Amino acid sequence: MIKTIAPMGRYSKAKIVNGNVYLCGQFSTDLTLDVKGQSKNTFDQVDTLLAECGTDKSKIVSILVHLNDIDNHYASFNEEYDAWIAGDDAPVRTCVEAKMFSEACLVELTIIAAE
Repeated sequence: MIKTIAPMGRYSKAKIVNGNVYLCGQFSTDLTLDVKGQSKNTFDQVDTLLAECGTDKSKIVSILVHLNDIDNHYASFNEEYDAWIAGDDAPVRTCVEAKMFSEACLVELTIIAAE
């Protein structure tokens, strides 16, 4: 069974399939913030959407991190990430540099979690 969360025309905010939760790319709602601010804002959005899907960040399995400038933003992003994902059971993670839909968007996350 496939459950759709918040369909929005071209895409849905999330899909739940066989106990797996797939979030669409999450980015800051305030693109005027620096990378730390955008990261925190994005983590807050992920927490909210995961709750809407009936799960939480402790069940995140995989995170794909897109940074628009990995050389200048990697360390600052990791400071916020480490504060958000605490403990010894961190999800698998890949971090890449990517051209975003807007130059002002510094961070985007793609998340897979368990229900």
